[in-house]
Amino acid sequence: MPANRFIPLYNSQYGAVPTASAMYDGELAVNIADGKLYTKSGSAIVALNDTTNFVSSSAQVVGLLVDTTIEPAIVKSNEFRLDAGTVHMTFTGSTNTGIFGATEDVKPYISTTDYSGTTIEYIAQRPGATRIGMIMATWSGSSVVFTDVSTADIGDTKDIAFGFIQSGSYFKLRVNSFGLGSGAWTVQSLFKLFPNLNS
Repeated sequence: MPANRFIPLYNSQYGAVPTASAMYDGELAVNIADGKLYTKSGSAIVALNDTTNFVSSSAQVVGLLVDTTIEPAIVKSNEFRLDAGTVHMTFTGSTNTGIFGATEDVKPYISTTDYSGTTIEYIAQRPGATRIGMIMATWSGSSVVFTDVSTADIGDTKDIAFGFIQSGSYFKLRVNSFGLGSGAWTVQSLFKLFPNLNS
């Protein structure tokens, strides 16, 4: 056997967990039958890849996320999926700036086949005016229904309106500015996408 080969402790009995007395701090052990990896920390045996344990470090999270930056109390990613029991949702968002006297489609564009509904929380701001709200939309085939629920205006926000349209195989959040008043709009949005359970 080569001198630089690493062989951890192992067991092939399903559900077997090593004992603290059989391991040194930091030593690894693997259960070949169930694929679990263990280490010893003090007097405790820690399952390193057991999904029932809580996440205790950003290093554990980094291994599960792609194109993501971890900072204390912040996860930065263009999109992430949350699996909570039997519920699966995808979160994403964007910021659009300089909207005035124009129509703009807000990314991300939503696949008509992968998802069947969304809630979009937004804030629309320009100097002296702001509105926050939520758009709820659902669709089936080419039929789409949506509603926009928002706070009362601070200042005057009648220059801006939201729509939800289908364009090919995507649904899009559409922002319309009619060119009233002065100053361009900035729209921040957070999309919560519900998967299509019928596909």
